[in-house]
Formats: sequence, structure tokens, C-alpha cells
Amino acid sequence: NRRVSHNTVIHNMAARRWVRRGKGSSQIIQRTPLDYQGVSNGGCTSSNERASGVPINVVWHKWSDLRLLDHEPLMRAHAQTECVLHVHLVELPLLCGKSRVGQVARCSGRRAGFWQEAVADLAERLAERGQCLLIAAVDKPAAFFRSLCQRFTVKSVFTHAEFCDEELQTETEVRYVLKGHRANLEIFWGALTLHHIDDLGFNPADPAQMPMFKGEFNGLAKRRPIRETLPIPSCLRPPPSSLDESEHGSIAVEAAFSHGPSIPPPPDCQPFRWVGGETAALEHLQWYMETDQLKHYRGATESFAHGEHNPVNGGARVSPR
Repeated sequence: NRRVSHNTVIHNMAARRWVRRGKGSSQIIQRTPLDYQGVSNGGCTSSNERASGVPINVVWHKWSDLRLLDHEPLMRAHAQTECVLHVHLVELPLLCGKSRVGQVARCSGRRAGFWQEAVADLAERLAERGQCLLIAAVDKPAAFFRSLCQRFTVKSVFTHAEFCDEELQTETEVRYVLKGHRANLEIFWGALTLHHIDDLGFNPADPAQMPMFKGEFNGLAKRRPIRETLPIPSCLRPPPSSLDESEHGSIAVEAAFSHGPSIPPPPDCQPFRWVGGETAALEHLQWYMETDQLKHYRGATESFAHGEHNPVNGGARVSPR
């Protein structure tokens, strides 16, 4: 059984289901790349079709980690010697698609506006540090990375690990494409959970060890250590020099979200407007702690009555840590 490790890369982590094989053991049944229609790893193009023969690394920011602070894939990529390209893909099935069962819109206008603000903020924070964020609206991330590998010599793509079925399917498709271009998909735990999966004290991939009930799991997790927040690297590696101005910055943000629902104005009765992005989230968190608001907090983050800080870490504009 393969688990996401703090220092290692997981390969072939497909969408999967568990089948109990015996006490204390389990088996993973994985989908193969042939199960995913419309995805091909293609072939490497000739060197004269590449923008540059110099290898680059890619940081793939998803909707769940639109931040710089406490971002291990970012730290790992910038610890290398190659140029680093930061990428955020606005997946159109999430922006303007409908749910598979209920056929309701997957993203409202307000959610799209919050998402867009978060992407714009990340682009600005990277620009302040001499970097940039390539933004593209895509139907399938795998198709984007196939095109990117034809344009650049991609060495590795650094990103956070996923754990839900649809996201794992996307991850598998992207890994298959990258493998065809001799590039690696390096994934790290840490986008959406307070505790690192390796620090739980048991193997959650083993059904015999995984607690059956949420309360039991929470009781075990609360006794486990929490890792320190990772700082933003003091010096970021530069981006590739061949990017077009229309691919990053405010123009790219507007173009990517133009495919989605219209963003309504805030209602007059709304006493406070949440602003998307890591900058606003960190400012709100600082205000929340410095004004001693924590003593008034009751309930859990999923509580409708007391979820006043939900939009701050919604989409992980700040990490749970």
C-alpha cells in the first residue's frame, strides 16, 4: 500500500476502492490510464519545437491551495536549480458545469467571484516576488499539461495530494501524460488538513486501523503533533522568460473566469463582505486573534451558526495550520 509521505513521491495513485483481503491487510484496485477517455500521453516533440531546451519545474496551484504560506510543493520546487512556472487551471467543469446527479450548477456567481479574487491575489503576491502565475481555463488539466510539455521541457510538476475520487482521476490522467514526456508528478500532503497524514500514529490506508466513526478519529488526531507552518521562501526562482503577457496577470484572470457565471453585486443587507485571497485571509486572521475574538467562538467549522472564519480557510487561502 502506498501512502503520501512528507519526503517521497507517490506514483500510480489512481482513483481507487478498497477490498478487504484479510485482517490487518487490504488491496487496492486501481483504474488504468486506458479507463480515461480522451487522454493521451502523446510523444515528445522535436527540440526545435520547444520554446527552450532548458528544463523547468512547475508548481500547480489548485483551488484548494491558492496561497504562498505553508505550501510544501512551492518550497520544494524553489529549492531546485531550475526556473519555476506557477500555474492555476480554472477547470471549466467546476466553474460552469453541473453536478452529475442533481444537475445543479457547481459554482454560483458569488463563489466564482470569491475564487477569482483569490486567484488575482495569488498572482499579485507572486508578482511582488518577481514571479508570475500562468492562468488558463481548461476542460481537462491533462490536456493542458500535454500542451505545456510540448512547449517546455518540464522536469517535474509539484502539487498537493488529493483524496477524493474525481480529483484522483484528474491526478492519474495528469501523471500519465507527464510520464509520456519523461516528467514527474511530485505530490505532497498538506492542502486541506491540520495534521499530516504521516503523523496520525496509524495507517489510514488500512481499513483495520482506520477508526470507523468521526468522533473516534478526532479523539486520536487531537493527541497527535501538528507540524510547524512552512514559511514563504525568501528568494523565489525566476519564471521562464518566454511567457506571453496575456497568460498571466489581471488580463489572464479576467479571461479565465469570463466563461463562468456572472458575479452579482453584494446585497445591500450584507453587513460584511468576504474578500477572496491569501492577503485578506491573513489580515482577517490577524484581526480575529489580536481582538480576542476566539473567546466568543463556539461550534465547529461546519456549523452554519458559528462558522465565522469559514471563508478565510475556504479553498485554503490560509492553511488549517
